[in-house]
Amino acid sequence: MSVDIVESDDLKPVKTESAVNQRKKISLKKEKPKNTHLPSDAQNRKWCSKFLPAVMYWVRNSNYPWTIPNDKLSDICYDIFSVVYNGAPGEFEADSWSGGFHMVCQRISEWRGVFGSTAISVLVMFFTSNDDFQAPEARKEYAEYQLEESHFVYEDLDNEDSPGAFLSEFILHVFATHLNAIQGYENGDCCVIPTIHKARMLQGSGRQCRW
Repeated sequence: MSVDIVESDDLKPVKTESAVNQRKKISLKKEKPKNTHLPSDAQNRKWCSKFLPAVMYWVRNSNYPWTIPNDKLSDICYDIFSVVYNGAPGEFEADSWSGGFHMVCQRISEWRGVFGSTAISVLVMFFTSNDDFQAPEARKEYAEYQLEESHFVYEDLDNEDSPGAFLSEFILHVFATHLNAIQGYENGDCCVIPTIHKARMLQGSGRQCRW
């Protein structure tokens, strides 16, 4: 009997027997993923204080801040979990049975949602605290101006030499929510800009902002 050996660089984490035994079975139609569905190795503070911030940091720096392929997210979760938990295998299969995978997806969804709700809250506070923008028409005109050439990104448009890109009040408020999510990692320009832009488009169209 002959055996062919094929070399491949496409390596995935090995799923050991212990990892399979740790799998927490859930039915997403019946219940929401929660910490009790995590593998036993993850039943400590590292999940929230180390693992999830590392995942969010990867998402921010990846090419998939808004839509992540399941296999890509599954692989990166295995890698990060192994580092954070000193070689523990984890369980992050992208299927309906992996509690760990769906807990990560839930956290990413919440992370994105906070961007949107923060952007809209900042806009609403700005309008309600300024007498010049009490009328819907005035708010629409202001939103359209801010969308023009991404004016909302800059701190001082009158300063041609140093307008302060990414230093506007709107941007900084959304930055703060991201910094909380990654607990001290670098800021996330690429994730914040589309959120503020969407909020201003809603105002520019005259639609009521809801998230």
